[in-house]
Amino acid sequence: VMTPTFMADGTIIANDAHELTSVHGTSHGHWTATGPNTIHSTFIWLSLSAEKPNGFTGMVKVRLFGRMDPNNPDRMVGKVYPVLFPEGTDALTANDVDGIPLGAFTIEQLRRIKVDATQPTVTGINLSQEPAMGMWFGRAVPDDPTTATFSELFIEPTFLDDGNVIFNSSQDERASISASHGQWTGSGGTVNSTFLWMGMTAEGTSGFTGATKVRFTGHVSDNEMAGSFTLVHFPPTADPLDPNDVGGTLGGTYTIQSLQRHRVGPSGPRDLSNHPALGTWVGRGVPDDPALSPFPDIYVTPTFHADGNSFANDAIATSLHHTAHGDWFATGPNSVETTFLFILGTPEAPNGFAGTFKIRLVGEIDPNNPNVLVGQMFPTLFPPDANPLDPNAQGQSLVSLSYQFRRVPIQKQVPAFQPSASVLARQTHVVATVRQNDEPVAGLEVAFARSISGLAANYKWKG
Repeated sequence: VMTPTFMADGTIIANDAHELTSVHGTSHGHWTATGPNTIHSTFIWLSLSAEKPNGFTGMVKVRLFGRMDPNNPDRMVGKVYPVLFPEGTDALTANDVDGIPLGAFTIEQLRRIKVDATQPTVTGINLSQEPAMGMWFGRAVPDDPTTATFSELFIEPTFLDDGNVIFNSSQDERASISASHGQWTGSGGTVNSTFLWMGMTAEGTSGFTGATKVRFTGHVSDNEMAGSFTLVHFPPTADPLDPNDVGGTLGGTYTIQSLQRHRVGPSGPRDLSNHPALGTWVGRGVPDDPALSPFPDIYVTPTFHADGNSFANDAIATSLHHTAHGDWFATGPNSVETTFLFILGTPEAPNGFAGTFKIRLVGEIDPNNPNVLVGQMFPTLFPPDANPLDPNAQGQSLVSLSYQFRRVPIQKQVPAFQPSASVLARQTHVVATVRQNDEPVAGLEVAFARSISGLAANYKWKG
């Protein structure tokens, strides 16, 4: 079950329902139009494990080929091809030479999340002048605690200028839900939004337990927002996009207690569409003083959007936090600065909130190599009772890290993964029976050679 969001600047943020059964974080990447109603997208997940200090076990590259019905542009069909790259291999190669294919998936249907059934599709409109545009952080409490799913929520919505919205809350860990995706509309400081969380479980094969629909209404005054939102929970068999919420169960109405804008750069809307940092990056950071760091290194996937918003994930599966939201600006023709804010999750607290993790990142792009970004990251940890947006709030400064990121390329032409019969011709299924004393033996792992002597092709096997 997938929730991809395609941005107007060519970037993509996606989640799926395997994040608990096959641990990986929110994916980042690019998409491009291949025709009037067709798209191709390549995006990267960080593959995670709680068994390792840095949580990193490699990457998963996903290629998506989609086609919209011109008579119904709110539906998409197509194919999805995930490829696993173990730690130590290069997921950014065009021919996937070190990758292990994880199968081919046919998209039964992708449906557009709309603000409301009576609203027109908002994709492609420009909301950059709306006061709500940008990243916010705050807290909401239920109007009636006896009917609400949660005791309170710490919330982190980011409104993008193309009408898309990405949202996190402090319940992501406790209630096993991923970053939410949706749309928003604005008019003079009033914002309306509808977005979806996917409920997840480590028990099922798909990891999907249903979806939660959130309807949000806000009113902006300077850098504060007032408003409320309602939750509706849907089981896996119900349609969360039903405008009448048929099959859904109310999860309470929440009133915002505080919602502040997170702004580290120049105030107001800004167009960064021509800056070389725009897009998705992936790379590694190492602590400047390993003796003072709990992790030997970290892997990070930041995406810088043209409207100044930014999202990031890292591989710290051992330190529970979710997709980071932030704000970036240009400090020079080839340099950037951004501050990301993670909500720290815990299954111990009723609201799932354990504080915040803020990372200030400064970077420089070599004009002779625009696909490499190097710089420093400066993390600060804030306890639950501190406001990370208060410049005077006391946080714990952690050891800084030096990083190098590489740009995730827009890979348009990959013949081996085009959705055609040629894909099937390239796949071979091998059935092996292991015998001992001429009797079949069960429960064994069979390792095949990764290449066949004398042949030019380097065959990949899994079994």
